[in-house]
Amino acid sequence: MKKWIKWVIRIPLVLLGLMASLALIAAVAYLLSNRTNGSIISSGEKRSYLLFVPKTYDPATPTPLVISIHGYAEWPAHQMQISHWNDLAKQYGFIVVYPSGTQFPLRWRTRGEPGSDTDPMLDVTFISDLIDQLESEYNLDPARIYINGLSNGGGMSFVLSCKLSERIAAIGTVSGARPPFSVHPRLGRFPGPA
Repeated sequence: MKKWIKWVIRIPLVLLGLMASLALIAAVAYLLSNRTNGSIISSGEKRSYLLFVPKTYDPATPTPLVISIHGYAEWPAHQMQISHWNDLAKQYGFIVVYPSGTQFPLRWRTRGEPGSDTDPMLDVTFISDLIDQLESEYNLDPARIYINGLSNGGGMSFVLSCKLSERIAAIGTVSGARPPFSVHPRLGRFPGPA
């Protein structure tokens, strides 16, 4: 009987230890793979991004920009790996930037109260500031700035299509989680088909 009680106690402890080990491995993997190569200050926050400029970039030629936005609990380097935008950028000669969301796990603010820490306008401002930063460093074609996003990043792409429609030529989403505008009416209306 005593052996049975010991096993009943040991099994949950072993399972708990395994779960803690897996969580630690996942955290270390995230920290090792969440690499970025640029940062800016936007709305008082340090924001980071991963930029890819193909070797064929010609500063004398206006160049398209693709902004590829990761999903919830994803990160810029993972978005780069799963989207394969860099391969197309090499082939067709455009620049790609993978901005990073905020908090842990990383996410985009697609809903929230105006003026709060979750206000979507903080991320809209970040993307606008990022475009400004890249335009100051590279010869970007302002008529060919595109945004795509996955999941939560798709929702952010939709928000950006409403708020930065004068700067963005088109968006694309994959499983985009569209924010409910009744929650945040300042986001406006979708400007039309992309």
